Amino acid sequence: MKKIFLLFIIGLVSLSATAQDTKQKVKYKPEYHHEAGVSSWYGFGDNYGLYLLDRNENIPTKNLWGIGLYELHGIRFNPHFILSAEISAKFHYSYADYNSFYDGITTPCDVYGLRFLVGINFKYIILKKYRWSPYIEANYLGGVLIHRTKGYNPRVVDGEITKFRTVVDLSICAGATYRITKQKGLFLGAGYQFPDNALLLKVGYQFR
Repeated sequence: MKKIFLLFIIGLVSLSATAQDTKQKVKYKPEYHHEAGVSSWYGFGDNYGLYLLDRNENIPTKNLWGIGLYELHGIRFNPHFILSAEISAKFHYSYADYNSFYDGITTPCDVYGLRFLVGINFKYIILKKYRWSPYIEANYLGGVLIHRTKGYNPRVVDGEITKFRTVVDLSICAGATYRITKQKGLFLGAGYQFPDNALLLKVGYQFR
């Protein structure tokens, strides 16, 4: 998973270097990039990474979905390549059908979570002469996850647990951008989010 992400980043950097190393090289003054948007995702199959109990144990969950807000502050080095710092807040829900190790009872419960994340965003805009252009994107975020279960076996932990833990989110995305003015535009993309094993959708607006 991490190897795929690293190869994707290397590909972005290579594309950026190729774009700058042309025969008719045009000087470009780096510009400030500010973008904000909404992301949503839905997981397929079993998703892992939630720790419902105090012991070190991954609990499989299903029907994972979430929605979040993000903001980018970065530098546009040339017409193609943008490197930004990203801050994000995300809410997610999933369902766990867990077999308690205390008494062997299969106990369904709802899991609600909040993620507060910071990290790096890489974005490569493929075309520069047109208002519409395809683009590819990757980000690496880390932060804290606060999740709460509801409906868990009341004989074990009174039916609810609140847990804090660190978390890492990786994602790769591809989509289309529409340039409104030189410093404003829209981004619409779809991709894949790790380690949630989830389909990701993003909509963003570039302020400058």
